[in-house]
Amino acid sequence: MNFIEYAKDKGKYIVVLLLSDLTAGVFLCLIDVRKIFILFGMILWLVPFLIVFAVEFVQKRKYYNYVEDRVNALNEKSLLSELIEKPDFLEGKIMYSILKETNKYMNDKLSKYEQSEKEYKEYVEMWVHEIKTPLTLMGLLIENNRTEEMRRIEKEVKQVDHLVEQALFYARSNSLDRDFQIKQITLEEIVTKTLKKNAKVMISTKTTVQMEGLSVSVYADSKWMEFILGQIISNSIKYKKAEEVLKLQFRGTKLPDGVRLEIEDNGIGICENDLERIFDKGFTGVNGRNYARTTGIGLYLCKKMCRKMNLGIEAFSKEGEGTKMVLIFPKNSMIENV
Repeated sequence: MNFIEYAKDKGKYIVVLLLSDLTAGVFLCLIDVRKIFILFGMILWLVPFLIVFAVEFVQKRKYYNYVEDRVNALNEKSLLSELIEKPDFLEGKIMYSILKETNKYMNDKLSKYEQSEKEYKEYVEMWVHEIKTPLTLMGLLIENNRTEEMRRIEKEVKQVDHLVEQALFYARSNSLDRDFQIKQITLEEIVTKTLKKNAKVMISTKTTVQMEGLSVSVYADSKWMEFILGQIISNSIKYKKAEEVLKLQFRGTKLPDGVRLEIEDNGIGICENDLERIFDKGFTGVNGRNYARTTGIGLYLCKKMCRKMNLGIEAFSKEGEGTKMVLIFPKNSMIENV
């Protein structure tokens, strides 16, 4: 708050004060009071008001500048009412009281929301745990009855299992930072575990795999990386060319400031207009509508998890020629943040 702004806000009071002073001066002139006394009286009339005006300006400017500084220093703006002092002028007291009341209301609503989110997360986790049992039993039945029809059923069961896992990670997505452990692991370990987990569906689709330069170590959460790579592999299988064998290539490369992992396929690729939006929540694009059932959540979660682990993720593709997903592991980035 500056003086000009304050003076404009008090403009009507200043005008009334000056008019009353001028009226008094005119009245004194009409009754033949000497001009020197009139001038002295008009000045004397204004001085107390000007002093009060100046003191009030200094008082309010000091307080509001203090409040503004507190706001700028806070990451959680909702804590403002808990940290500022109560002012000693009426307008400030009213503002302080309103701020306290609105903050209490917001905190109550936030508490209800957090409780609701917690209950939802607990329900999803319980649901995932419960549904895993029949899925496991179905897998055992399929293993004991290896017919062509059962193989088709197995593919659908794997898809259900994939979507269940996706639902679990999505439910936990807002609290992922409390559910991960960063440790040193080689790219080969991560890729091998993910391939084993997806082995059956890859065998059924006759997917071939090439690995190169994966002996390098990185810092990441193994479980999260298996999920991320699983989503990428799943997308490659979904969008493979019908007439060709799907080829997946995993390449690790050391960089001066980290490690680069490329996952490349020879699938149908992604159209140029969709490429920059594939990490958006719920985005399915042309491929999602025309080629496969998709939720538009998988790559969104991959991006979110990478951001939590300080990893970079990019996609490169040319329609009809395949897709390359690139993960960048900064050198020791997470060790510094753990």
